[in-house]
Amino acid sequence: MLTIGFLSISLVLMAQFGTQAVAAHSAAMQISEVLVLFALGFRDFAAIRFASLNDLNLDAARRELSQTLHAALVLFVPMVGLALLARPVLALVFFDAGGPEFEAVTALLYAFTLWSLPSLIFSLVLMVLLGSLRGVGVTTRSAIVVLFCYWFFAVPAQVFWLGQQDPMPVSIWHGLVLGFLLATLVLGLLWNRLILPKSAHLHES
Repeated sequence: MLTIGFLSISLVLMAQFGTQAVAAHSAAMQISEVLVLFALGFRDFAAIRFASLNDLNLDAARRELSQTLHAALVLFVPMVGLALLARPVLALVFFDAGGPEFEAVTALLYAFTLWSLPSLIFSLVLMVLLGSLRGVGVTTRSAIVVLFCYWFFAVPAQVFWLGQQDPMPVSIWHGLVLGFLLATLVLGLLWNRLILPKSAHLHES
């Protein structure tokens, strides 16, 4: 729900750039959502793996996280690369090649996906981190970290960039990428602290 709200705000902000920008933004979101399904699968996989560990300690947790991230990245990064290469084909899926606005909206789609698709790698890492924490019962504190990064940093950054002279539609995606990157970095830095208490004590209520 935190991510859905974050993305919804971005769509509202994009609306000020007109219908072409909204159409390209929606297409970029749809393309990203297909790949996000795989990231969500790895999140659930990480949760199952960590929940099945009987004697979880820091070394075991780090080893399990490293193996899960490695497997996820090996499978996911080539998919992102293929999606970037397939952008001309994907544009034809969403827009009429004979339409008068095809070139303009396709140029916006290319600009948006140049940011959105690589940022999915950060989202994948974030999903694995969240899944590993969920597997040991840590849900509330990790959600607060993501909430803080999205709503107290990324959204204000989007609003700030829109307030500058001659803002560009791609600045909305700059804010989205900032949110995903910041949440991934902060949760990664706090991961040891978050997972250790739950490996030694009871699960979060």
